[in-house]
Amino acid sequence: MKLSIPALKINLNDIVFQYQYHQVVRYIVSFLVSVIMVRSALPTVDLGTYELLIFVVISISGFWSNGIKNAFISYYNHPDEISNRNLPWTVFLILSGIAGLLSMMLIIFPGILSFFGTVNLEKYVPVIGVYLFFIAGIPLTETIFLLEKKSNLLWQYTYWSQSGIIILSVLAALFRPELDVFIFILIFWAFIRWCYLILFVLRPYKFCFDYKQFYVFGIFAVPLILNMITGSAMDMIDGLFIAHYFEPDFFPVFRYGAREMPLASLLFSSLSLAMIPLLTEDMKHISILKEKTTRHLHLLAPLSILLMIAAPYLFTLVYGTEYKVSAFIFNIYLLIMVSRVMLPQTICLAKHQHSIIVWSGITEVLANIILSYWWLRYWGVYGLAAGTIVAYAIQKAILIIYNNKVNGISIAQYIDLKAYLIYTFLLILTFIATFIFNDSLIGYL
Repeated sequence: MKLSIPALKINLNDIVFQYQYHQVVRYIVSFLVSVIMVRSALPTVDLGTYELLIFVVISISGFWSNGIKNAFISYYNHPDEISNRNLPWTVFLILSGIAGLLSMMLIIFPGILSFFGTVNLEKYVPVIGVYLFFIAGIPLTETIFLLEKKSNLLWQYTYWSQSGIIILSVLAALFRPELDVFIFILIFWAFIRWCYLILFVLRPYKFCFDYKQFYVFGIFAVPLILNMITGSAMDMIDGLFIAHYFEPDFFPVFRYGAREMPLASLLFSSLSLAMIPLLTEDMKHISILKEKTTRHLHLLAPLSILLMIAAPYLFTLVYGTEYKVSAFIFNIYLLIMVSRVMLPQTICLAKHQHSIIVWSGITEVLANIILSYWWLRYWGVYGLAAGTIVAYAIQKAILIIYNNKVNGISIAQYIDLKAYLIYTFLLILTFIATFIFNDSLIGYL
């Protein structure tokens, strides 16, 4: 179907679409940077160290920074207008304060990093600390643009912030493909975006150290931080298993494969966040959630099936033959879309039913640890990946049942159930077919 110019303008002015687009571009850029680094002359061991550094920072900061960001989105429509002018600075100071304290703890107790594997990371403590401090507050930029519905500014920010890291990575790969150079680029570009946040994004808001707002917002954010702890624990658990049971040079092999279908996680998670303010205003907007979710399903499910078939060839072509096993790890992670397309947590967050999200998340983590360790012993790295997929499905099932029983909202109200069941069947059938004929399993079972 031909997309008309007016329709295109509507999409470009749709802040939900723009926010999702930003997340998608970030993912693509992250993928391209990994390809650039693999194809450069950077040794595999150094590549593993680089990926482990990023994994450590995400593991340390991801749960509380994303929890506070989600609380910011959920809380934004509730204070009065005067408080709203203070809130962005309050959130920024909380994020920066926590990041600063954690960075100091790492410097004082560098031995903590031994928890993340056998690679000696202690000499990178200053690097991790500085990067952690800058990266914690940066997501506030796109979040503020979302809440203020500044689609044009978000559009501009998406392009310059992501194109810059690509250009710098290409230059490093061509002229100085060294680990220290890539790490410097990572920190330098984080610093540039951090300065942009302070000098341009936060400047219109009133800087005020409001103790009462700190306390009220902090209490409000605690359940969402706890929820993010359980959500972030999934990636952390998988990474720790790989770090402790496999050689260091296998870490990037797993990390490059342990990704969901490109776009799926980003589109559904950003859609979930962007819909919270709308559902908070009026639960009748659930029809919009269903419309957008089903539209994504029709796009992403067929793409997932095609990717599942093509993955072994694409990974070999892009990364090299030594990364073929990553393709079959990737195929397992593609199955997470069966659960990802369901957004029952959006309804619970809009209704501020945080406790069920926390408890379902704790159940997910426990299931992940038990299943991953159990299946790792029988099916190796593939069992580890399968444990994560099943654990995630368990949490979604709990929230779906809760919405049906407590909120009186059935699954059919936020997804086209017939289309969902058909796509799920086809996706699982394709997975079984491709995995049975996998000739690369033996070495990793």
